[in-house]
Amino acid sequence: MTPTFCAIWFEPWSPHAKPPSSPEVYLTCGVTDLRKSIDGLAAVVQEQFQLNPFSTAQFVFCNRQRNKLKILQWDHAGFWLYYRRLEQGTFACRKAKVPPHM
Repeated sequence: MTPTFCAIWFEPWSPHAKPPSSPEVYLTCGVTDLRKSIDGLAAVVQEQFQLNPFSTAQFVFCNRQRNKLKILQWDHAGFWLYYRRLEQGTFACRKAKVPPHM
């Protein structure tokens, strides 16, 4: 399983300006095989999304059941891999519109 070839960028604080310390956040559209670890997710970011996994951005991946998330982030010393599993319920995900060039 691989995610679809799109990512959504949003500014978490304001639609007009963001604080300098606030990274971009990319949400994958679709599902990701969360058995992938740091190297596998970094490869997805680089090869499928054509983005730099060594940027300050956060890359968010979700599983098919929408009850688990992984977030990949580089901090200039190494990667952080955050993992969240819900014991009940699911993450609310909106259907994203894929830009025509992707």
